Amino acid sequence: MNTIWKRARRAAFAGALLAALAACAPEPAPGAPDISRLQQPLSPDYLQIVSVAPDLVEVDAAGNVVRVTPPDGLCIPLDSIQTGPESVFMIFAECPGAPRAGLGGVLSISVSRMPLAGGLPALERFFDSPKGVIGLGYGGDRADVSMVETMTGPRALYAVVEDRSEFGPAFAGDLICRAFTEIDDRMTVVTLISRRGERQEAAGMRAKLAEIVAALHAGNA
Repeated sequence: MNTIWKRARRAAFAGALLAALAACAPEPAPGAPDISRLQQPLSPDYLQIVSVAPDLVEVDAAGNVVRVTPPDGLCIPLDSIQTGPESVFMIFAECPGAPRAGLGGVLSISVSRMPLAGGLPALERFFDSPKGVIGLGYGGDRADVSMVETMTGPRALYAVVEDRSEFGPAFAGDLICRAFTEIDDRMTVVTLISRRGERQEAAGMRAKLAEIVAALHAGNA
């Protein structure tokens, strides 16, 4: 189970910058986003970006292509995409000029090169343990992190924790909601972090993640 969580944690907080990239990116088509920063890494061990646009990113996750499609009103800022040996990480944000989506926090998604070993039941059992609860937070100790709820929905496990430590980003509030699912046999983690000073309810955060999970599965059907 420790291996499962290490992969999940790396996926949810993929903080490493892009690895050294090759110097032969194709010229973007007229009007297409400039994706020269996302050209193929030198190492074949890195997860690859097949195609990228604000409304669709295709990830080659160790041979399985996962299509990341945000729901209506949300886009993927191209400068948020990071790739590494274990996962590809990106942020969902409100599209420029679109009506406010009311996210109430910072929404991110990561795609792992591995499946959810043991499936959702094993992951839920792990989150019942002290180590599992700590791992869902920002990295503080057990005294700072408490489980608010876990819930299994259609094709996903949702976990909400309250982390009162000082280890989170400067913008971050206390509530962290995560959804764990599998897309084409690859673990995919969606995370919504509340903003400091803004009140959020666990049920509302979970409902937002359920929309994202549904959009992901629909985009990969």
